[in-house]
Amino acid sequence: MKHTHRQLPTRLFAGIFALVLLAVIALPFATHRTGAQTASLDGLVGVVDGGSVSGVVAIQALVSGNASRVAFRLTGAATASFTDRSAPFFFYGDSQGTPRGWDTAAVPDGRYTLRVTLTDSHGARETKRVNFTVANASAAQAQPTTQPTTQPTTQPTTQPTTQPQLANSFVETFDGAPASPQPWNGANWDVAVHSRDVDTWYQLESMAAQHGADCGAPPATHTIRSYEDTVFSCRNHMMTAIRASGYGVIYLTPNQMADFSQGEAVIRWDMSTLRTTLRDWVDVWITPYDQNLALPLDMVVDLSGPPQNAVQVHMDLARNTFQVTVYRNYQPTTLSGAMAYTAYDSFLTPDAARRDTFEIGISRTHLRAGMPAYGFSWVDTAIADLGWEQGVVQFGHHSYNPLKDCAGPCSPNTWHWDNVSISPAKPFTIIKASRRYADRTSSAISFSQPAPAGANLRFAGIGPGLEVSFDGGQSWQAAKTQAQDPSYFKDEHFRSYWTPVPAGTSQVQFRGQRWWGADWHVQDVAIWAR
Repeated sequence: MKHTHRQLPTRLFAGIFALVLLAVIALPFATHRTGAQTASLDGLVGVVDGGSVSGVVAIQALVSGNASRVAFRLTGAATASFTDRSAPFFFYGDSQGTPRGWDTAAVPDGRYTLRVTLTDSHGARETKRVNFTVANASAAQAQPTTQPTTQPTTQPTTQPTTQPQLANSFVETFDGAPASPQPWNGANWDVAVHSRDVDTWYQLESMAAQHGADCGAPPATHTIRSYEDTVFSCRNHMMTAIRASGYGVIYLTPNQMADFSQGEAVIRWDMSTLRTTLRDWVDVWITPYDQNLALPLDMVVDLSGPPQNAVQVHMDLARNTFQVTVYRNYQPTTLSGAMAYTAYDSFLTPDAARRDTFEIGISRTHLRAGMPAYGFSWVDTAIADLGWEQGVVQFGHHSYNPLKDCAGPCSPNTWHWDNVSISPAKPFTIIKASRRYADRTSSAISFSQPAPAGANLRFAGIGPGLEVSFDGGQSWQAAKTQAQDPSYFKDEHFRSYWTPVPAGTSQVQFRGQRWWGADWHVQDVAIWAR
């Protein structure tokens, strides 16, 4: 017993000493990690999980923070490795920001896995994997047409190109010269504005939108913060402007479908070219009517994915180019072309005031996208039959934390639009709602006219158990989501709804349940019919 009592203080002291020593040793490492700037791997551009690629593709790792290197490891029918040690981080690197690209024709068709590992300046690692298919043989079945001229003209067109005037064409010129910026919500358009973060559902983050308070030309600006002010008119054209530190989007949808049942349909618009941050971009979706989504998105940061079948023409997140992606049963294939990675900066000077013409040509078996005034196309190629021949056209303006990762001065962008045309066009009906949103305190929404037969209630909503009532709350039914890929579903993401509505309906009530972040919420409600 005496021996035990003599050893107890010694053992206790030794244990305490060991703990103190361990803390002293560990302390510098803990301080070093928490006090230093870390890097994160935000996603991949150029390939998506479950998708397919062909031709030359540029795969980029989107990185924020202080990265040391990004390692790419390809496995499958062939293997390859590449490490990029400076931003932007591309598989096979870049030359002054232009990706060298990966020629998928150099490897066998088949299934592949790309493992992308980010290492920050302190050695911490983060890895993402993406599984996809190389399918050059199937892409070759549709022989491309002759590539457009490889050297675009260098003289910009100062006047918008002549718009088609066929009887079955749609043209929107946004005429009007108000003394100050005025909210624009065209009678023939569905205007949807979304911001992900809960604290921005009723009022957006403020930003300096181009055009002054007197509609003075850029670089003059005025401050906007309301949803209604994100789409506005000045000087006979229309602007979109949004700032979202999380993610936000504006979608403008005319009540006209591109009709390519008898051949090519042409979608044309004039747009400014100054881009003040790469995390602000535009796109155009063309989607079969009964598969359209109120808020489509090809990223996992928000919302609920792309439509089941669609064509998307979208700006690249690394440069001022446009890519063309075809979705078939939710699976994307990005088309390649000789000029697919040529930025329009190479043949014009980006400008906020000058609006240049962009053009998309679509048929069941051919797609093209370019800037005709410069004799330039990013893509002009044959494709396998789409299997559909009319599509809803949505013009999108996206904002994804626009001040993040800025190498120099940057700001949320204002895009200037004019002379939108679709030819041939097939009209359908859009009946606007009396209010932008519904929630627990204001659950009823009225419409400017009764719903016709065969109509659908179209909206975006969040929260479990969303229900609708078409008879003043006497009966309720579950709101029906539009067909979407459930792998994108998250509690904190809005989903697109497409619910049959009885003929004659002129008011709808909503109800739902809370989710873990907030109460239920419904926005951008309209009645659609054809």
